[in-house]
Amino acid sequence: MEVLAVSSNHKLVYSPVILILDVDDIKLANYTIIESSGNHKLTLTPNHLVHASKTNDISSSVPIFASQVKKGDVIFVAKSPDVIEAVEVVSTSSKVIKGAYAPLTREGTVVVNDVVASCYTVVNDHQFAHAAFGPITKQKQGIAWYPSMLQSLGKVFLDESNYKPKKVEDLIKSSD
Repeated sequence: MEVLAVSSNHKLVYSPVILILDVDDIKLANYTIIESSGNHKLTLTPNHLVHASKTNDISSSVPIFASQVKKGDVIFVAKSPDVIEAVEVVSTSSKVIKGAYAPLTREGTVVVNDVVASCYTVVNDHQFAHAAFGPITKQKQGIAWYPSMLQSLGKVFLDESNYKPKKVEDLIKSSD
């Protein structure tokens, strides 16, 4: 299966889904809801990376945790098959929602509801995460144990400000 994604040179492309990092129809999790001008809405976990910027240029955007996106920031949407447009964030909110789905594409990005997002979560560095998944993104088939191994390495090598694993129970408590 292929989905719309953004390449490393900031062009819209169709990229194969090479691994499903998370899928759970009944998991309860805290989600960040980002709404923008043009009625675009993206719902993702607070620790999920989303391309955001203070300017209208996607090449200057830095993927940040969804929880860090603020009103007035700029996110990027697929306007047409070959146009990415900057839109202003008009609101952010959080809500506990059932279900979790996280595809990994060869590009490491995915377009959801026309909004550009990273496939990565937990580590606040898209390029680092993409490099860490390099052995998988270069293959046609994924390896189920690889994400767990990366999380274990993250606990050892990354400081707390750049590594945000959470248990569902902690997320629910923090939303109260």
